[in-house]
Amino acid sequence: MTITARWKRSCFVAVAAALTSLSVAACEEDGNPFSAVCCTEFKVGADLSSTDFGLEGEVRGQFLAFAQASSDLAATAAAALNDVQTACRNVAVELGASEEEIVRAEQEPERERTTELCRLAVAQIKARVTARVELDVAFQPPVCEIAVQAKARCEAACSASGTCNVRVNPPICKGGRLEIVCKGECTAKGEARLYCEGSCTGNCEGTCTAQGGVRCNGRCEGTCTAEGSATGQAFDAQGNCIGTCQGTCSATPPGVRCEGSCKGQCDATCRAEANATVTCDGQCSGDYEPLRCQGGTLEGGCKVEGSCNANCEASATARAECRPPEVVVKARAAVDPELARYLKVLERNLPPLLVVLKARGQTFVDIAARVASSAGSTGSAAVSGRLGVRATACLFPIATTIGEAAVNAKVSVEASANVVGSMGVR
Repeated sequence: MTITARWKRSCFVAVAAALTSLSVAACEEDGNPFSAVCCTEFKVGADLSSTDFGLEGEVRGQFLAFAQASSDLAATAAAALNDVQTACRNVAVELGASEEEIVRAEQEPERERTTELCRLAVAQIKARVTARVELDVAFQPPVCEIAVQAKARCEAACSASGTCNVRVNPPICKGGRLEIVCKGECTAKGEARLYCEGSCTGNCEGTCTAQGGVRCNGRCEGTCTAEGSATGQAFDAQGNCIGTCQGTCSATPPGVRCEGSCKGQCDATCRAEANATVTCDGQCSGDYEPLRCQGGTLEGGCKVEGSCNANCEASATARAECRPPEVVVKARAAVDPELARYLKVLERNLPPLLVVLKARGQTFVDIAARVASSAGSTGSAAVSGRLGVRATACLFPIATTIGEAAVNAKVSVEASANVVGSMGVR
């Protein structure tokens, strides 16, 4: 870092600290002459797109993107920390940690409390479960869905035109699949498999909704009859439909056509009926609009300034919906009633830990750290006079918030990894 850069950052810290002390006084007293430097605009988890930080033009979009990313990341990191803490406490308590140990852990500050409760959970898992049996933990890896429009709205604020057309500038779903809403026919790209939510002209591997009935080999939400069953029975011992399902079947036997709406992998084309649309991740023959990035990182899109683009990506990632997986924990040996109960405790509490570790993971930690490190460059804009009094007053609480969020994300992922790893899951 150059002497000039160091000087600017030092000035930023000093100015921000001074403004913060004034802001506190201004917020506490009506009619205070320093009320202009009281930051009431920034709120964690809020939609800041229409917030007035007293800025105009390009710098307005850049500051809004930084503030929104910080707000969204802080909210998600706090929720992740709480989810991990709750799951670890449940495991520790239900597997036998003493009341004294729990009370001592809960007297710690928030992050240290999470770490300590997860340490207690690991100790109980090792003592009560893995010391007695080896485990098989089965689950479908959870994925997050990032809304394309969430990033586009942010990029529109960064753009000089104030718009962002995702059809003209579609983003890339790196490491996942980009799902689109297609009005027409959707086909697979190259050798890729086609995900379809619509009418599949071939075989559907996934959920089939067919009011006229479909051969089923899974859960049936509707009416299941023995028609077509090889055993003459409608259900198997686990309650799965093995006949014909009139409604929604969660899985169809290989080679069975879905004469209705498919939600899953289609080995042919995904087609819209009449004026309807389909959701797919292939090539659309008609009008389409990018919808969401599933299981990857949303990159690219409308052309905006670099830091603005990075903060928009961070904001969209933080707002992603991550569904917890169903988990089955089995022992590789006979179990007694006590051990069976412990396995159920693990099944109930593993899903939120897996979301934090496997779905958000190190990528989320890195994104939060990157946004936190960009606070210095935003501070330089304040020192150089590009930010007004109101935005500068908000800069210090925003920078503090994203700094805390970066640490919360790191602690959450590390604590989750320790607990999940204690069961042999990597």
